[in-house]
Amino acid sequence: MTMEMMIEIFKTDVKSKQLARKIAQQISSLFTIESVHFDLSDCDRVLRIEGTDLNNQEVIKIVNSYGHSCSELE
Repeated sequence: MTMEMMIEIFKTDVKSKQLARKIAQQISSLFTIESVHFDLSDCDRVLRIEGTDLNNQEVIKIVNSYGHSCSELE
């Protein structure tokens, strides 16, 4: 049985490429991820994740643990 690919998009206030990389690595280590991408040039500093077993609340907790806000974008 194959898991369905999910795409989740979050609004963040992450500004640093270095921090974005660190957060992406942590998310990738916890979930089955196809890709994790921050668009730091977007006004919402969008975090886009493609994967099969994402937990949005955990993703938000990870970003929050670095002192940044994160919420799901509709």
